Amino acid sequence: MGTVFQVKVMHPNPQLAAEAAEAALAEIRSQDQLLSDYLPDSELNQALAQAWPGPVVITQELYDALKQALDFAQFTQGAFDISVGPLLSLWGFRGGPMYVPTDSEIEKTRQQVGYQKIGLLNHPPRLQLKTQGMKLDFGGIGKGRALDRAATELRKRGISVASLSCDSSSYFLGSPAHSPRGWPVAVRHPRDRDHVLNTFWLKDQGLSTSGDDQQYFEQAGVRFSHILDPRTGRPAIYLGSMTVVAETAAQADALSTALLVLPIEQARALTAQQGIRALRIWEDKQHWHQDWLP
Repeated sequence: MGTVFQVKVMHPNPQLAAEAAEAALAEIRSQDQLLSDYLPDSELNQALAQAWPGPVVITQELYDALKQALDFAQFTQGAFDISVGPLLSLWGFRGGPMYVPTDSEIEKTRQQVGYQKIGLLNHPPRLQLKTQGMKLDFGGIGKGRALDRAATELRKRGISVASLSCDSSSYFLGSPAHSPRGWPVAVRHPRDRDHVLNTFWLKDQGLSTSGDDQQYFEQAGVRFSHILDPRTGRPAIYLGSMTVVAETAAQADALSTALLVLPIEQARALTAQQGIRALRIWEDKQHWHQDWLP
């Protein structure tokens, strides 16, 4: 997934802890082989090569991952959308030169985007893309899903206290003996990583932060983030970050992306519907603010 995962296991039996941690990391590697858009031989890329006009038979595991992503896309009405891949490439966030494309380039590329154009069929599981040139990108949920699956592997092996993390996504099992409130997670200022603005205490929960400080470029004094609104084809207009705490890391991962592109009232309504906590840090060109959602 182009990043580093870390698994910390707390257990009185060192051998059991080491074996459990290795099983968790093996599951993460398996998810990478399943969902990577960088590995040419990933199951996702092999399926995409045949999904248009398709359909192509896929494994139940890939079907489940696609179904989970599409559920979040439908719930957020497209604010989160794994079909955003062509737009990320257009803006240069997938290895090309970063630049601001023209309106006509954006509109042309948007024809290849839209979760409604992803067809999932069952019995047997099949994938069909309804438009040529579509590219699916699990960057907004894949790390969270991998952390959830790794946590399941730890539970199977009797591990009840552990932390699993990757970049700005995390999942926490139980609470360490020295911290009964849970695992402390600092929320940092989007422009000053040494400045801690708030702290979450987590038990059996996932956390994810999406922000315009993670991948971006500046042109004519304007910051353009890799957090794109799939519905417009343009970067999120709300500068700052969104941190989400949810029951699973995948939920936190997907919704932190979606909430960052939504207007604040829509974001507030969505967090209330999902029963999650979120912290939005944003700038109004004069001051930085914190909003708790819902």
